[in-house]
Amino acid sequence: MAVLLAAFYAGLVDADAARLTVVAAPHVEKYELSACAESVLEGEPVMSASASGSGTVTLAGVPTACEGTTLDLFLHSGDGSVLAAGSIGAVASGSATVDVGGFDQALATTAVARLGGWIFPVSWQGDAERHYCVGVDASGVPTGDDCSLTISGVNSWTSSDGSTTAEVYFRATTSAPSWRVHLDLGDTEVFPAIEPVGVGSYNSVAIAPGFSCANLPQLVVMPANPSWGEKSGSFSYTDAAGKSLGTMLCE
Repeated sequence: MAVLLAAFYAGLVDADAARLTVVAAPHVEKYELSACAESVLEGEPVMSASASGSGTVTLAGVPTACEGTTLDLFLHSGDGSVLAAGSIGAVASGSATVDVGGFDQALATTAVARLGGWIFPVSWQGDAERHYCVGVDASGVPTGDDCSLTISGVNSWTSSDGSTTAEVYFRATTSAPSWRVHLDLGDTEVFPAIEPVGVGSYNSVAIAPGFSCANLPQLVVMPANPSWGEKSGSFSYTDAAGKSLGTMLCE
């Protein structure tokens, strides 16, 4: 009888075990993660970035402790959208040149670096050149082709009403279908020290797509008719409102 009961109870245990829900005790593990350097998100940027060529950006000040980590560099425009980005699998300390592809230097306002998965603020230096050109297609989209700008002439005069007018002549050399020229009219080493109120051209140039006269003295122009294949351009600007300078680009 004892043997039969033992077998009976054994059968009950097996049957219950088949329906038994087992809940394990919670197991907590603690991990401490830290960035390879300080100044994450807050404080003064530890690194700076500047355009160093066609489609490349130089990142300076990479901390020694971050050497060997993955670097992701992002350039943002004024509305916060990503303008360009590039990566290096194992960054060296000191400085690094990152290939970010063709981007419009005039639109880049901020830079952010991600080192080993941690976000670091970067002081964006922008382009060292105040005047340059970009190879573009007929719609004004950068092609990545090199472009060389020569400002061939700047003439200015003062009228009897006291206003000053300046004429600017330049040449853009590129193998791209067209060009876009970026000028800082506030550069008094090249241009007269006047505030540009009106800008006009005699069918030579037009304001490039995506740019506005609200950004003066920064002026960005491209050929009035890209299909002509012109490599030279000219325009006039004045510090007086209401003055006619051919086809007015800004007034």
